[in-house]
Amino acid sequence: MPRPKKGATRTRHDTRKWILKALETSKDSGGMLTSEIKSTIAKLRGSRIPDFSVYSALRTMLRRKMVSARRQGREFRFWLAGSTPSAPSPKSNPAPSASPGAAVVAAPAAPTTPAAPAGPVVHKIAPGEAVILHVGTSHVETATNVHGKVVLERHRRPS
Repeated sequence: MPRPKKGATRTRHDTRKWILKALETSKDSGGMLTSEIKSTIAKLRGSRIPDFSVYSALRTMLRRKMVSARRQGREFRFWLAGSTPSAPSPKSNPAPSASPGAAVVAAPAAPTTPAAPAGPVVHKIAPGEAVILHVGTSHVETATNVHGKVVLERHRRPS
């Protein structure tokens, strides 16, 4: 294994510093997507930083509460922790389509207290979870999240 030359030093980039610069130069106060952050860093720095370095630096900054994030599609939108994001423009963020695996709307329950919600109760189901929607005398209705798709089932009660 060759030894490094005597005067040579390895330059190390500070990814977090470049991420903060990219977020500060953001034109939109709604934050930036990870792909936008990577391209902005490449423009500001003059060379690309490896994707893994950017992702791990963003996770570290999120854990240290330097930035905040919200999921948008398959990516995350990041903004500086002190500022609040405004609503993203419709051009950059199309309206989300209703996916069948996102939420299940259960039948409204009979109000037992005067402070009960007026509308239907919405349950978010994580993969592998099940929710009992209705227990009748002859059947039980359930909703199960199987690999991201909600499956509504009606089971017969044993006699």
